[in-house]
Amino acid sequence: MKSWLLENLGLKIIALIVSVVLFVLVRQDAGTVISVEVPLVLRLPSGYVLTEEVPESVSVRLRGRESALRAVHVDELGSISISPAPSSGRAKFTVRTDSLLLPAGVEIDSVSPSSISLTLEEQASRRVPIAAEKALSGKPSPGHQIGAVSFRPDMVEITGPRSVIETVNHVLVEPIDVTGRTAAFSEERWVVPDRRLVSVSGSAKVTVRVDVVPKATERVVLGVPILVLELSRRFELLPSAVDLVLVGEEDALAQIEPARLVVTIDGSDEQEAPARTQQLTIGANNVHNLPPGVAVDEQRLPTIFLRTIPDDPPPVPVEEVQEADVVEEMQ
Repeated sequence: MKSWLLENLGLKIIALIVSVVLFVLVRQDAGTVISVEVPLVLRLPSGYVLTEEVPESVSVRLRGRESALRAVHVDELGSISISPAPSSGRAKFTVRTDSLLLPAGVEIDSVSPSSISLTLEEQASRRVPIAAEKALSGKPSPGHQIGAVSFRPDMVEITGPRSVIETVNHVLVEPIDVTGRTAAFSEERWVVPDRRLVSVSGSAKVTVRVDVVPKATERVVLGVPILVLELSRRFELLPSAVDLVLVGEEDALAQIEPARLVVTIDGSDEQEAPARTQQLTIGANNVHNLPPGVAVDEQRLPTIFLRTIPDDPPPVPVEEVQEADVVEEMQ
């Protein structure tokens, strides 16, 4: 017996060592774990949108022999899909992996997250303007200023959750740099909603036209008289003169002759009307003798009050007065 155990002892020891090593390797190979990112596909019902962002993928831990795991290709596993019911509100969904295509010898160890909560809301659409005041950056060349900013098209349609769409009054565009500009120009820009979960329907590009004009300055002329035309009856005017704020280029403003400026009002409507006080609004067309290139700042023109005065009664003839005195004495 002893001789049998000792026979070929070296080979037996080597065989034992190889067996132990193979056993350990097989056990380790069977317990290997890897993590992969699997796309998450949401199949939303028609007419509904999400009110919050959700992950684009989930983390799946796969267990199996190392040789089998080497055959795993993420793009061949497929995707995990969730199909919510067509109703508004919040619901929790278990992440199911039974749709994944796993190679032989590979199994699912765990999924993270194991469940996902979704909040659905009815989808709404609305047409809104583009905010021009936030479309520009930088400053034009010295001596120039930004004029009108226009968009083509000037309205875009946005879609998103109804509760969000109802609060959106405008959208933005990618900023346009006007640094050093001296003349009008046009550029295309992407429309940028300034709220989460809002998207632009159709084309998301617009053409932006920016007018760059010589920088206007202003000059104030005090006490310009007001003339009332086509009114011969007595009247009072308050005020009887106005202060004008005039804008334009410096060269044009220098040509103004204050003594020649006059404001006129048409009083023909008051000629035959009963005595009354009228509130009149004057505009740039009421100001005369301005040089070319000068405009009136109508926002700072005052309101004028025109009060017509009743005519005095005609004088009583002298004979009628004397006759009235005699009658009074006889009585």
